[in-house]
Amino acid sequence: MASKSTECYMNLLYTMEDVAVYGYITPLKVKIIIALALTDSVVRDADVLTVRSLLSSLAAFLLSIRFG
Repeated sequence: MASKSTECYMNLLYTMEDVAVYGYITPLKVKIIIALALTDSVVRDADVLTVRSLLSSLAAFLLSIRFG
């Protein structure tokens, strides 16, 4: 029997000329899509992870309000 993974998954899904789209799945199977405008500045992985962390915390907060 395979063990159930509780790890989250985040990856670059798609890029266009001016947009990079990232996808993230939380342990609760909530899917978060992040679309970042690409400018002359470089989008660092650390910046994407910071945004993902903030959105994940916001999603957990909103779910706790609904069921709390």
